[in-house]
Amino acid sequence: MGLGIGPKSGCSRAPNKIGPLSHVLVLNDTEDCIRWRDGNGNVTSFSVKCAWEALRPRGVEVPWYSIVWFSHCIPRHAFHMWLIMRRSLKTQDKLRSWDVGPDIDITQLRCSLCGLQMDSHEHTFFECSFSSKVWSLLCHLAGMERVAPVLEDIIAWLLPIGAKRSFNSVVGKLLFAAAAYFIWSERNNRLLKNQRRTPEDIRDLVMVTVRLKLVAFRFKNKPRVAKMLSEWKMPSNFRLYSS
Repeated sequence: MGLGIGPKSGCSRAPNKIGPLSHVLVLNDTEDCIRWRDGNGNVTSFSVKCAWEALRPRGVEVPWYSIVWFSHCIPRHAFHMWLIMRRSLKTQDKLRSWDVGPDIDITQLRCSLCGLQMDSHEHTFFECSFSSKVWSLLCHLAGMERVAPVLEDIIAWLLPIGAKRSFNSVVGKLLFAAAAYFIWSERNNRLLKNQRRTPEDIRDLVMVTVRLKLVAFRFKNKPRVAKMLSEWKMPSNFRLYSS
């Protein structure tokens, strides 16, 4: 049997159509197999991976891709960070564009963390006094003491090193995503469950979560790395290798 797509499609681009090959060679003494016409017009062995790559929609690769998706990311944190980067979280400022009832005054909505103004992506990460405090308790653990607690500033600091496998890159991305994840969880817990934790509690949650990832890593045996690992209170037998 055979399976094919349009003549100018394959793993490298979206197909015009999918359907049977126009000519299928039938050999009585050979076992049936599924074949695929690739982007160059060659008939090759079919795979689901190749079909998915050919059929799936594609967007333009964004510059912050490596900050969100990387081999050591925590999946639920990465998905949450993806929503932040796309400004897709359901923050209170987004209610302005919703069809809310006439009896609801959205100007009275306040950030559940600080109670001073309506929350937004920029306010929550990390201009709010509560989340700013959380960030100030954590930033030194990734060498980001001089980075302002502003979403765009943190992203700008991570962008040049986002694709690297250095300590600052890996730990910085993990710390950024974990801090944002637990701050958003705290925001929701206060709104929906009336549960409250302190910035120090959030710091401890972030540190425990990221530290569990770090124990599986190996880093270069450099003075700066050793100093940063001591900040994380990693065990003395932590795995280091010579540079």
